[in-house]
Amino acid sequence: MHREPSGNRVQSVDRALALLEALAEVGNAAGLVELSERVDLDASTAHRLLQTLQARGFVRQEEGTRRYSLGLRAFEVGNAVDFVNELRHASRPVLETLAERSQETTNMVIRSGWKASIIEYWPGQHFLRVQAEVGRVMPLHATASGKVLLAACAPDEIEAFLRQGRLAALTPRTVTSPDEIRQDQQWVRAHGYAVDDEEFETGVRCVAAPVRNRDGRVVAAVSISGPTVRMQSGELNQYIQMVRRAGADISRNLGYEEAPAPVF
Repeated sequence: MHREPSGNRVQSVDRALALLEALAEVGNAAGLVELSERVDLDASTAHRLLQTLQARGFVRQEEGTRRYSLGLRAFEVGNAVDFVNELRHASRPVLETLAERSQETTNMVIRSGWKASIIEYWPGQHFLRVQAEVGRVMPLHATASGKVLLAACAPDEIEAFLRQGRLAALTPRTVTSPDEIRQDQQWVRAHGYAVDDEEFETGVRCVAAPVRNRDGRVVAAVSISGPTVRMQSGELNQYIQMVRRAGADISRNLGYEEAPAPVF
């Protein structure tokens, strides 16, 4: 099963992933000798890698038999992939409709660590439009989607984010003051949407609203992005209403039943 790493592969990572794949294929607990033979490694190397994976929770070892099986962390990562796919499936038709109504680029965004990441989008209808791509990573403090996702964090998480260090000023309008960001988060939670007014890119405005799972937890943000020449300040309210409706529609697709409650 094991293939020697080539090109830019990192050998130890390649071997560790081969061990995880072998455990998944076995389907139950397996011993060190069986696993090392499956991935074509000597037992001492396989043991060191399994110990590292065990320390990270990806592998567990039975105390009595000393056999190995997949750990809870491996299932958590697998479930995260499944949930991203669920989010993409639930958002795709809504993003398309939202793009048709707004004529601008629409995005589905999740938090990845202290960044915001696009997992689905639909392009705008104009020749001059905001470009998006799946996997694009953006800052939390300077984007409408990022502000929504940050506002959904617990207060201690927000403080941890602010303690990371100096936040980048990407344009002259980017807010980097911790006090202003705290105030902005309170405003987002109270109003149920966020605005990026040329804070991430000069000449671009964006509005975003929260997306909830069936438990009511904010798990993503949906947004509309467009050039300021079309998304003018006096007309933002119509985009805000559209994006909030889209957030509610995607939330319903995920099983959330809206009830009278605070916005966040």
